[in-house]
Amino acid sequence: MFAPPAPLYEKVPSIPQNVEHVVLTALEKDPYRRFGSVLAFANALEQARHGESFSVSGYSSTFISPIMPDSTLYSARPTEPPKNVTASPSPSSPAQTDAPGTRRISRRKIILGLASLTVVGGGIAALLHSQGASVLSHTPGSTATIRPHSMPTNTANATRTTASTSTPTRSPQPTPALVITTPFIYRGHSDQVYTVAWSPDGTRIASGGRGDIIQIWDATTGKLILVYHGNTAKVYSVAWSPDNLYVASGHYDGMVQIWNASTGNLRFTYRGHSSTYRGGPNWINAVAWSPDGTRIASASHDTTVQVCDATNGNQLFTYQGHSIYVNAVVWSPDSKRIASGGGDKTVQVWDATNGNTFLTYQGHSSDVEGVAWSPNGLHIASGGLDDSVQVWSTATGTLGLNYHHPGGVDAVAWSHNGAYIASGGGDTSVRVWNAANGNTLLTYRGHSDVVQSVAWSPDSRYVASASNDMTVQICSVA
Repeated sequence: MFAPPAPLYEKVPSIPQNVEHVVLTALEKDPYRRFGSVLAFANALEQARHGESFSVSGYSSTFISPIMPDSTLYSARPTEPPKNVTASPSPSSPAQTDAPGTRRISRRKIILGLASLTVVGGGIAALLHSQGASVLSHTPGSTATIRPHSMPTNTANATRTTASTSTPTRSPQPTPALVITTPFIYRGHSDQVYTVAWSPDGTRIASGGRGDIIQIWDATTGKLILVYHGNTAKVYSVAWSPDNLYVASGHYDGMVQIWNASTGNLRFTYRGHSSTYRGGPNWINAVAWSPDGTRIASASHDTTVQVCDATNGNQLFTYQGHSIYVNAVVWSPDSKRIASGGGDKTVQVWDATNGNTFLTYQGHSSDVEGVAWSPNGLHIASGGLDDSVQVWSTATGTLGLNYHHPGGVDAVAWSHNGAYIASGGGDTSVRVWNAANGNTLLTYRGHSDVVQSVAWSPDSRYVASASNDMTVQICSVA
């Protein structure tokens, strides 16, 4: 049954031996011996083309029985109109199906074609990204195979992957078209969820909270991909690197951990913040990765915002402009400035290199809990416990909009297309409104407790929200 396929050099005489090795691995009749994903195969082809060694992502010599995803982790309601959404109806995206009369090409022919492309040159991983990476992927209803990754050797963190993952590429890729049945509820957490972040390529979501367990899961299916243990009591913030490769997480012990999003291997721990503050514990309230990918900013209970090098954790600068704890931090789109907000009721905009303060916004009457920078760099939205989200000019601090969100605002996010702002808070709702005029477009009421964090999908069509009700939920805006 599992006889090896015939040599490929008979079909493609010019194929290098290491490329043939990769292709034969992908052609294995035993499904457990193949690559864990199409992008893992593509990346291995790239490595082989350049004469590098490769490893099969998720492959282990010890096999376990295929397991279907736990249906209790997430739920979707595809047929009945949601009762917890207040909005004007909009047509849902049609499901992608094969056109009548189309025929599926054999896997072997496709792989031979890709191998030929690799022989003559070109970025096969980028090609597959642009085509949606559907070749060799699981079809609906297929059994999901779980392949254990090797444990990291450079960290004591109890990192465990529960499913093989795609290896993200370093170069920017087109955003894939997301099709998510909403409302979508992820139930993988067993305690309060404080933070959620959508990967820049749109394929994965990272979420974490009480218990300090961060989960990475598939944004369209809810399938758990990786569990990262930070080894502290809580995690308050997560942020993806712009290239999709790493996650930065802020923890209850005052440390920032940077780790590989596909393997869970710890890259480094930033320890610049104090572990205690005024006789009590100090924790990281927010982390943000600079858009250019070179630096990480962390906002702490110790009143500081610190900037470190994203490659090695070296401390670059400490901002001490706030008089009390700092709750939120965000980078400008050009990576030159940082805005931070906190318990002193201010939002301060300052130079990310030397800390020179450009302006201090004082429009709030209570703690500032969230800040978001508009994609065009001209405005900042800040949300506070005074039941407001205020939109103001980054050049002058002039207030443009004052949006009322009752119950206190804990989170604010600006859509990537610049058109919308989402806010979540103590009234358990997520509100989406027009960034230009403040008109409410949608009020999502699926949560039963405080909404702590909101995040937009890269295509600006969906909002993910994390709540004390132990769920992450996704609602549709488009």
